[in-house]
Amino acid sequence: MKPSSGLRFAHARLVCQDALSKGHHSPAICEVIRVAENIVWYSVLGGDGMPVSREWCEEARFPEICANAA
Repeated sequence: MKPSSGLRFAHARLVCQDALSKGHHSPAICEVIRVAENIVWYSVLGGDGMPVSREWCEEARFPEICANAA
């Protein structure tokens, strides 16, 4: 899957902290903010859909972290 701005995806390695606090083990939902110069910038979203952190990865590694589109 090619990353593009606005794409929401379930992260393959991050766990949603809000769900974890309620005893659930759910993948973190993230949203691609920007793709530039082979870097994918994305927000990790909280249970309320608001960004809780911003992360990045190389575009070539994006398929490794994108479990599926959300």
